[in-house]
Amino acid sequence: MYALGRGPNKIVAHTRRGPNQPIERFETRDSSKREPFGPAGMSSPRPVFNGKKAVVNRSPNNMTQEPVNPQHEDNVRYLKSNWQQVEREITQTARSGGDGPVYYQEKTVNPDLKDFEPFDLEAWWGKKTLAKIHQT
Repeated sequence: MYALGRGPNKIVAHTRRGPNQPIERFETRDSSKREPFGPAGMSSPRPVFNGKKAVVNRSPNNMTQEPVNPQHEDNVRYLKSNWQQVEREITQTARSGGDGPVYYQEKTVNPDLKDFEPFDLEAWWGKKTLAKIHQT
C-alpha cells in the first residue's frame, strides 16, 4: 500500500508552531501609532461617478417592429380562429346544459400502469414543511 513517513508531516508541524508574526498586546501599543477614532478616522472612501448617463426613454411608439412574414400571419390567423371556435363550442354546451369538453381517455389500459397512483407533490411538501415547523 502506501508508505507513511515517521513523525509529524510538514503541514501538521507548520500549524503547530502558531502565528508567524509576534502578536503585539493592545495595552502595550504606542498610542501615537493608533488611528484616530470617530467619523474622520473611520470614514470610508466615497464612490466617484463619471458623470450622468443619458436616460433613454423607451416607449412602444419608438420601438421598431420586426417585419412579419406571411406564413407567420397565416399561422396566427389559423390558431386564433380555431381557438375562438373552441371557446364558442364550450359556451354553447354550457348554456344548453350539455356535457362540456370531452377529455381524452385511452381505449386500452396499459397493464404496467394498472396499479399506478398519482403522487401529489404539493401536498407532500406541505406536510413536510408543517412537520418541520412543529419540530422547532
